[in-house]
Amino acid sequence: MGKGLSIVALIISLIAVSLGGYVFLQTIIAPTPETYSQVEDIYYIESTVAWYPTGTYAVASGMSLDVNVREGQSLLLLFDSEVIFRNSGTIETLSVRFSNNGTAILSSIRTVADAPPIISTRLSLSTQDNLLNLVAGTYTITVESYAFGSLGSPLGNRIESCSFAIIVYN
Repeated sequence: MGKGLSIVALIISLIAVSLGGYVFLQTIIAPTPETYSQVEDIYYIESTVAWYPTGTYAVASGMSLDVNVREGQSLLLLFDSEVIFRNSGTIETLSVRFSNNGTAILSSIRTVADAPPIISTRLSLSTQDNLLNLVAGTYTITVESYAFGSLGSPLGNRIESCSFAIIVYN
């Protein structure tokens, strides 16, 4: 009787170890399928018109998009431009950021700076950000700019050759 009980216990143990190993292999070792975001829509504008930022954040010339979003969708915001500093011999900066329905997206602020000597300088200025899991509705996304130094005139610092894209994805 003792020998038979030992064999039954051994068989049950082997079955338990086999099932445990199968579960282990399925959950730990076996690769899980990857999930990718699905692009639903793309909004895009570009401008070659120069604009001259001032000492207050304001919507950049033509850089505004109205985006329709379904529940749970996300937005990837992308902006690229060229900055021309007409250096006045002092430290000058130029910044851009995104705004969502009039509220600044502070994580998107990017700044370039230039310092003496008095020469013109061309720099690239880009920013990007994500707005995740949004509530359904229409969002107005804008690019805002700000400058410190030579301001607001054709002789001042300017932004030009801009592209602004928004990718809507799940």
